[in-house]
Amino acid sequence: MTSTTSITSTTSTTVTAGSTEPRATLGHALHAEWTKLRTLRTTAYLVLFMVVVGSAYGGVFSWIDGTGYPSLLGSDRSAFDPTATALRGYAITQLAAGFLGVHVIASEYSTGMIRTSLTVVPRRGRLLAAKALVVTAVVLVAGVLSGFGGFFAGQQVLAANHAPHVALGDPQVLRAVLGTGLYLALVCLLGVGIGALTRAPVGAFALLAALTLIVPATAANLPGTAGRLVKEFWPSAAGSRVTAVVPLEDTLGPWAGLGVLAAFVALLLLAGFEAVRRRDP
Repeated sequence: MTSTTSITSTTSTTVTAGSTEPRATLGHALHAEWTKLRTLRTTAYLVLFMVVVGSAYGGVFSWIDGTGYPSLLGSDRSAFDPTATALRGYAITQLAAGFLGVHVIASEYSTGMIRTSLTVVPRRGRLLAAKALVVTAVVLVAGVLSGFGGFFAGQQVLAANHAPHVALGDPQVLRAVLGTGLYLALVCLLGVGIGALTRAPVGAFALLAALTLIVPATAANLPGTAGRLVKEFWPSAAGSRVTAVVPLEDTLGPWAGLGVLAAFVALLLLAGFEAVRRRDP
C-alpha cells in the first residue's frame, strides 16, 4: 500500500509540473518573438524607413537617369533598365533590413536579455529559428511595399522626362518588384547570422554594411578579372540582379544571382547557429 501511494504521488507531481511548465513549442517561440518585435519602436521606424525611402529613392534615381537618358549612346541606351532604376532604393533600405536582423539577436546579448529568452525557450536552435522567421516575414512585407512604391514613383518620373518606362504587367517586371522584397529578406537573414556570430550590435552592423555596400561598391571598380568577379559573384551584387529586367554582360541571371546570396546567407546562419549552440549567453 505504501509503495502504491508513493508511485501515485510521484505521477501526480510529474503531471502537475508538466501542466504548469509546458514545453515551449516553435509556435510559442514565434508568438513571443512577434510580441517582442512589434512592441519595439525600432521596428516601426525601420519598417517605415524601408517603405518611404525605397519609394522616394525610386523617384530620385529615376529622375537622375531619366534626365540623362537623351545623352546616352547606343550601347548604353540598350542597357537602360527602367525597372532596375526605379528599384535602386534597395541599396539604402538594405541597411535598415540588415540592421533589424542584427538587432533581434545581438541586442539581447548586449543587454543580457538572452538569458531570459533561453529560460523560456531552452532549445537554442528553436529560439534562433523563431527570431529569424518573424523578423524576415516583417522585412519581406516591408520590402515588397518598398518595391512597389519605388516602381510606381520611378515610372511616373521616367514618363515625365520622356525616358523609357514600363508597366507592371510587362515581362519580368512583377518578378523584379517582388524580388526587391526577397532580396531585402535575405539581407535581413544575413544580419541575423552576423548578429548571432558577433553578439555585438555595432560590430555586426559595421560588418553587414561592409559586406552589402562598401565592398561591392569599391571592388567592382577594380580593373580586369577582379572587378568582373566581384560584380558577378559577390553575394549582395549577385543577389541584387533579381531587381533587374534587362540582362547585363558579366552578370548572373536574376534567380542564379539570388541563389548565390541565399547560399551565402545559409552558411552564415549555420555558423551563427553553431555559435549560439556552443557558447554561454
